[in-house]
Amino acid sequence: MQVHTCQTCNYQYQPAPSKRLKTCPNCAHVEQYGETIFEKKWRAHAEKQKAKPPKKYVIPNRSAKGKKKEAKIQAAKSKLKSESGDGSFTECGGCGGHFKSVDASHKVPVSQSGELAAVPANIRLLCRGCHTAWENGTVLELIKLRCFQEDMEYLAAWDWERFCRVYYRVRDYAADNPSKAIEAALKSLTEVYKEKAAP
Repeated sequence: MQVHTCQTCNYQYQPAPSKRLKTCPNCAHVEQYGETIFEKKWRAHAEKQKAKPPKKYVIPNRSAKGKKKEAKIQAAKSKLKSESGDGSFTECGGCGGHFKSVDASHKVPVSQSGELAAVPANIRLLCRGCHTAWENGTVLELIKLRCFQEDMEYLAAWDWERFCRVYYRVRDYAADNPSKAIEAALKSLTEVYKEKAAP
């Protein structure tokens, strides 16, 4: 069946074969009800959504053990922040800048080792940019961190799998994008890798 386009409202429709006059149903609807067919459908949809009860998101309560663990982590973070700053600004371990608010980044993620979550040596105070670089940054962003080498040595001792993932990323990047900075970082990591992997 042929599709017609209304010259007034650009509404596309298929006229009924029994009707001699090809009247646009959208124009007829506007004339009769004062709104287009689309506006009627949208209003009905909005009313339907408004009638639905709001979803309730229930946050599961933590166990006593989980609350105790979280309290230890927060205490360790607070202690590090108080010791590293003058009360108003804290130095970032990645870029060396001073910020009013810094993140307490875990070298070994809490999901990998809950035992190290509250250990001060596993926590590094970083600004938001450096924290993002350590968690999900590119190779160039990683090696620019002042704490990169030290934190990688910590990973080699406590999270060998993650150390290897980062090491192979740096090695593959160095093969395609050679530079002095990359070669220096790779050389240091290779020494740690060989020392750890040696029987």
